[in-house]
Amino acid sequence: MALPAIGDGEQIGDGNLNETLNVGRAGQPLQLGGSASALVGAYGATPVVQRATAASHTTIATSVAVSTLTTGSASTWGYSTSTQANQVTAAVAEIQATLVALGIWAA
Repeated sequence: MALPAIGDGEQIGDGNLNETLNVGRAGQPLQLGGSASALVGAYGATPVVQRATAASHTTIATSVAVSTLTTGSASTWGYSTSTQANQVTAAVAEIQATLVALGIWAA
């Protein structure tokens, strides 16, 4: 969807206070960044290109969380393997790094 041109009955960010800027319409797609090399930023952060696939990017092994009984009746929950725990930790770190780079997650 192209941004509206001046004179077609719509205004984009004309500086009025307390005005909500709506981008996109129902049934029409909205795309930020037309390619992986397009610069995108939010909340005043310097726009950046799409992050490259992380070296730690792998499909996380799916298995049921395990429980071990500790002293008393309380259970401690964890991952089935240390590999799975490491993959989940790496994935969360990459998500955080990506959101920080975009300015969506405050550093």
